[in-house]
Amino acid sequence: MVDNTPTEDDCSTCMAYSGPDRGLGDKVARIIKSTKVDKVVEKVTRGRCKCGDRRKKMNERFPSQDQ
Repeated sequence: MVDNTPTEDDCSTCMAYSGPDRGLGDKVARIIKSTKVDKVVEKVTRGRCKCGDRRKKMNERFPSQDQ
């Protein structure tokens, strides 16, 4: 974060991102959130799930065709 503004890297791993899908990671995250599985994972891992990192890697490997 720079001057309280998230950097591009912060946004790419943020689980709160809700904009247009950037790739497969965003699609998977949307499904997981809609089924409430994210709440279970958060509780079991006590907030250390690394889901944002996996989401970023999936988006990079399988980007959206719209981009």
